[in-house]
Amino acid sequence: MSCEMAVVEYTVPNVRTINDVVRGLPKGKGLGTFIWEPTKWRGGALFDREGKTKVEIDVYAKMFKDYRKQGR
Repeated sequence: MSCEMAVVEYTVPNVRTINDVVRGLPKGKGLGTFIWEPTKWRGGALFDREGKTKVEIDVYAKMFKDYRKQGR
């Protein structure tokens, strides 16, 4: 049996690691990831209390560039 996989409800400090694992699943079985509560300011967040992006969001642009280079 072969199934696809998505990861949901993880926090900011693990963004790159979790995305790399999901993208690395054999035969393209990784559907993607969904961060849990990006506005939660305690314990890591992508946005501050005023709704402005925090530096942690930059990981997404970096992943996009890196993944494009990999051709996946």
